[in-house]
Amino acid sequence: MDKPAEQYLVFNGNYLLQSNAVIKSDNRAFLYGDGLFESFRVIKKKAWDIDVHFNRLFYGLEKLKIETASYFNVERIVQHIDQLIEKNDIYSDARVRLAVFRNPGLGYTPEDNQLSYLLTVENTPGEGFSLNPQGLAVDTYHDFKKQINALSGLKLINSQLYVLSGIDARERGLDESLILNEKGNIVESTSSNIFTVSGNVIYTPALNEGCVAGTMRMHVINAAIDLGFKVFECGLTHQRLMNADEVFLTNGVKGIQWVNRYKSKRYFHKVADQLLEALNQQVEERISLEKDPQES
Repeated sequence: MDKPAEQYLVFNGNYLLQSNAVIKSDNRAFLYGDGLFESFRVIKKKAWDIDVHFNRLFYGLEKLKIETASYFNVERIVQHIDQLIEKNDIYSDARVRLAVFRNPGLGYTPEDNQLSYLLTVENTPGEGFSLNPQGLAVDTYHDFKKQINALSGLKLINSQLYVLSGIDARERGLDESLILNEKGNIVESTSSNIFTVSGNVIYTPALNEGCVAGTMRMHVINAAIDLGFKVFECGLTHQRLMNADEVFLTNGVKGIQWVNRYKSKRYFHKVADQLLEALNQQVEERISLEKDPQES
């Protein structure tokens, strides 16, 4: 059996084989978790929602006092993505991860606040967003709580809480753990935002509860309103989940994933199906508008 071809990545504008990429001992992402990342999907060779991800990224860089540069922009990253798709022989959808971190240096107080970046593009099965065939099993994670502050809505490289909640899920035979904030409310899962459905009403944790300001969260809220649902952003309690008809999770790579079990409660996925259909329609419309002039 042939060995899979080596994959390329981009580090500060340079294309490197992943096996040749080396993290130096003064890399601040490695030493201190000093940076942010964004993950999103490529659909039909188009970087889905990249503008929205860049808006969140630049907001986060400002909060972390990491200085931006004129060469670091959407157009340049799209060029990198296109090149990596070609170099890595990707013919279907792909998952993009863009990590941005402060330039190298030792000590908590940096001497250089300029940015470095690392971009990977990896093949992912399927085309477009699809609902998971079997629902997810979830339960709450209690060892550590998520603090509510100005950084709560960002995707920080320092992701220890999510790592530990993922380990907890695996040890308990779950697909995802649900993370609690300092008030004891459910704010998100290990890798996603969370929604519940009761009749014609959809609930999701408010941003001031400490959840990540998810890009897919925003799309689902808007799609639900367009479909005639009432949407409330609020504190999400254990009782809300126990009384819900549906629970589903959302993120920028997988789209919408339905939950079939939380503790003793079982759920359906009718509304998740409707929202996913609306989401994929939006994707198709956006991709049609972004086609190259030669393709029109």
